[in-house]
Amino acid sequence: MSRNHPAGSVQDAVSRAYSAAGGLEAASDMLGLTASTLSEATAKSAKRPHGLGVNHLDRLARMSPEAARVLAEHFAAHAGGVFHPSGAGAAGADNLLAQIGVSSKEFGEAISAGMSAIQSGDPQAINRAILEHDEAGAAIADQRALLVRLREASGGIVASLATHLQAGGR
Repeated sequence: MSRNHPAGSVQDAVSRAYSAAGGLEAASDMLGLTASTLSEATAKSAKRPHGLGVNHLDRLARMSPEAARVLAEHFAAHAGGVFHPSGAGAAGADNLLAQIGVSSKEFGEAISAGMSAIQSGDPQAINRAILEHDEAGAAIADQRALLVRLREASGGIVASLATHLQAGGR
């Protein structure tokens, strides 16, 4: 796309989502809309003041996880947060216990790096602390995803993790 959209604008996010989905033509094929319609939807104009529309963006996100990530990052920033995709593996108690260990390690490293940044005030230490906090956030997001998968695998009823493990659950 040749338009130069302001960073952080919805037009920029939608344009980047098209690129993440494989480009304007690929997004056009996925959505069943012409490339010119999609291109026009990223322009601020009186002709199409509301852009593409949330239903089309939802369909694009469902068809392209890469586009979904771009859009999730955009809207998370507007909500004052960040988007952490989950890299969680198969749902299972063994994986959950391992992930709790990973989360504990990452949080320890984040706390240590944060304390070092406070003590030194060094920009490199602050950047390292931010990276460590990002890694800790990703670890807890993975842990949460495993807990949700465990709940779904049990039909929403899990008496306790220990009981699940004793019953041979994985």
